[in-house]
Amino acid sequence: MKINITVKKMQNISEANSLNQPPSHQFLSLGWRLALLITLILSVVMGIISISQQRVNANNEQSIQQELLQMSLIPLAETLKNADTWKILESDIVNFHGLFINKGQTSHHLFLQDASGEIVVSARGKSQVSSSLPTHTKHKDHFRADIPIISPLLEGGKGLLIVHNDPVGYSNMLKQRWWLWFTHFAVTVGIVSFFLVLIIYYQVTRPVNQLVRA
Repeated sequence: MKINITVKKMQNISEANSLNQPPSHQFLSLGWRLALLITLILSVVMGIISISQQRVNANNEQSIQQELLQMSLIPLAETLKNADTWKILESDIVNFHGLFINKGQTSHHLFLQDASGEIVVSARGKSQVSSSLPTHTKHKDHFRADIPIISPLLEGGKGLLIVHNDPVGYSNMLKQRWWLWFTHFAVTVGIVSFFLVLIIYYQVTRPVNQLVRA
């Protein structure tokens, strides 16, 4: 009987000691952990939605640039249709190409193919036509457009006017837009984190600490 009483006393003493022991040291307080967790969740959700929207806007902008490039060929196609001599036709193509070069678009390529697919006129000369130019309509920031033309000077009376362009201004605009997005996103996350820490401290951490100390 005495042994049982002694064992119970020892158990009570050990339980009391365990209750009186200070809690294990945490690297971050409860408030900071809650704030970081909520900020992380919000950042991931906001980031996914925002990046998706940015990509949609970029694709729409590329489509607009593609349409504008193709529309720019319409006046030239009408001019070439009325060209009487081969020299006038070549001069019209070179002059049209020069307008883009003067605007700083040095990557502008313009050439004319006949019905067989052979390049008969190039604004930069046939030797300057790169075989590595992309054949599809969009390649990153590189755009391609074409429009059929009718001219008695061409074999079969038909041809294809093709333009390639890599607008430097458009590429820079995309870079600036992404940097602006990143800055806006980082500032937003920072402000949200700051207010979360304040709210959690005054509404959660501080009242809990007061209850524990009481």
